Amino acid sequence: LYPTTEFCNAMQSFFIRNDKKMVYYAEDFDKGIPFAARARSSNLCPELGQIKYLFSDKTGTLTQNVMELKRLSIDGQKYGDLVPNEAGFNGKEDLGRARGRSEAGRAARR
Repeated sequence: LYPTTEFCNAMQSFFIRNDKKMVYYAEDFDKGIPFAARARSSNLCPELGQIKYLFSDKTGTLTQNVMELKRLSIDGQKYGDLVPNEAGFNGKEDLGRARGRSEAGRAARR
């Protein structure tokens, strides 16, 4: 089993070294000579699959994630409009009027 594993590792290293898609080329690097990937270890491939740290947010990206209240629904009544490229909640006045009505109704019931 061990010789088979080592043979597979050696072949994977060979394929990494000879993969034409894994070549870096730039005019200002190494006098313009293409630089191929190098596998300097025979156990490189098993280590490639190991993950030590995974940084992610709930969207799966590492970009800035700003959550803003855009629209609100309370008891079927919608507050705010979805306006493209406008930041924040724009239904504050409607929500304030609705809160005033509910507070006036509570006071009248007392």
